Amino acid sequence: MSEELAELEAILGKPNPAENERWELLRRSGNGECCGKCGEDFLKGEPVYRKRGNIGRGFLGGSRTVILSYCDSCAPKDLFAQNPTGKCKTCERTVHYPWDLVDRRHIFCSERCRKAHYTRVQRDKRLANRQKTCVCGKKFVGARSDSNYCSAACKQRAYRARIGDERNSLMSSR
Repeated sequence: MSEELAELEAILGKPNPAENERWELLRRSGNGECCGKCGEDFLKGEPVYRKRGNIGRGFLGGSRTVILSYCDSCAPKDLFAQNPTGKCKTCERTVHYPWDLVDRRHIFCSERCRKAHYTRVQRDKRLANRQKTCVCGKKFVGARSDSNYCSAACKQRAYRARIGDERNSLMSSR
């Protein structure tokens, strides 16, 4: 077993704890949990400064960039002096952002808030598509996407109406 591990380490290289800490800091900063520079956790309601950061080389040689969050003390003030501010669409936190992020439709303080917002939007769209009108005229959202009746009573009423129509059409055709 140790020979296989030695071979893997020779091929891939030994894991670097400092590099792992750096990636963990970048992940936490992107999620809005802590500052991307000092690593301090954000307080609730504390303003966030968002800036595009270069995190190294991409797979095909291009640079990899992410949008990182910074605390009030670590944010480069000259970069954010004339830049706009806005409220996070999910948590209402004040967000300062550079001009290259201005054309975005929504402002978010973190990747976590962005995902939460779009998950909620998709869920609302699915619920809107599931809203139907029953034969009794009442609007309802079914427990399943293929439900057509608001209750068992309406389902039975529709069945009896259908059977009655079939019997009437058979009697008139004789």
